[in-house]
Amino acid sequence: MKLTSAESGPAPGAKRAAAAAGVVVLVAAVAWTLWAIPSTRTVLRQSFTEMPAPYIELYFTSAPSVAGGLVTVPISVNDHGANAVLQIKVQLVNGSGHVTAQTTTSVSARSNIPVPLLVHLPARSGTDRMWVYLLDHPQTLHFRIGTV
Repeated sequence: MKLTSAESGPAPGAKRAAAAAGVVVLVAAVAWTLWAIPSTRTVLRQSFTEMPAPYIELYFTSAPSVAGGLVTVPISVNDHGANAVLQIKVQLVNGSGHVTAQTTTSVSARSNIPVPLLVHLPARSGTDRMWVYLLDHPQTLHFRIGTV
C-alpha cells in the first residue's frame, strides 16, 4: 500500500515553521531568564546606553569677599564619577603677578553630591586677583577682587 502525501505526515514547510517557533520560544525563555538576573540586566543596559564620561565641577558658590584682613573664598566641588580626594590650591596674586598668599587643601568628593568649602587667606596689600586650581585636573577659577 502506498501512502499519499496527506497520510505521510506534515509538509516540509510545516516542519520548518515548527522548528523556527521552537527556536523563538527557546531564545525568549533564555532572554527572560537572563533579564531576571539584576547584574545581567545592569550590564545589558550599560551596553546599550551611552554613559557620560566622569567629570568634576569646580565653582564659586558666591562671590569671594574681603573683610577683617581675610579673603574668604567660597567654592564647591562636585565629582560626577568616582569618589575621590581632590587637592585644591587657592592663590592671591598682585598686579605684577606675584603670589601674595596661597594655600592647598584636600576635599573628599562624593559622587554627584556638591561639597562646599570655605578657604580663608590673609589679605595682603596690592592683592587684586585670585586663582583657584583643581590640582591634576584642567579646571581653574579666576576672580578679580580689586586692590586690597
